[in-house]
Amino acid sequence: MSNEEQTRVQGIIKRLWRIDRSHKAIIDAQVHRLGIHRSQHNVLMYLHFCKEAPTQEDIANIFEISPAAVAVTLKKLEGAGLIERVTRKGNGRAKEVRLTEEGEEIVRVSREMIDRADEALTAGFSDGDLTRLEDFLDRMAENMKSVQENGDAEISAKQKTEQERLESL
Repeated sequence: MSNEEQTRVQGIIKRLWRIDRSHKAIIDAQVHRLGIHRSQHNVLMYLHFCKEAPTQEDIANIFEISPAAVAVTLKKLEGAGLIERVTRKGNGRAKEVRLTEEGEEIVRVSREMIDRADEALTAGFSDGDLTRLEDFLDRMAENMKSVQENGDAEISAKQKTEQERLESL
């Protein structure tokens, strides 16, 4: 890859990163108005989409965080009346975590906020634009998947150094 092409790719990656950060910041600010933080919101959304009520351990495994960190988040959500912990039938030691009606309302309102942010993100895009964007992003994801599966052997030392630099931003 020429220096010009590399600079161009780096610019694209930076823009993707900035868009992601901006989207997260918008969502975080809106969710904060509901009186919850990102980690709490993530748990509420996860619970909403679960087919079966998970346990605290399940949540820790899904989010790859410690059970203690989950316990703190769940305690705050329970204190706010957004979740409840119910003893699992057949296993008196396990507690299922479920949304309350208030928790479901927070999910509904936050979903509307997220939808508005998503609409703003793609304002002015035609259906064809979105299809092309999906195709490009899918190809990029496949490229990264290939690199992960095949190890660093396919990335030159120069590319690896640049990748590490961008990840540190």
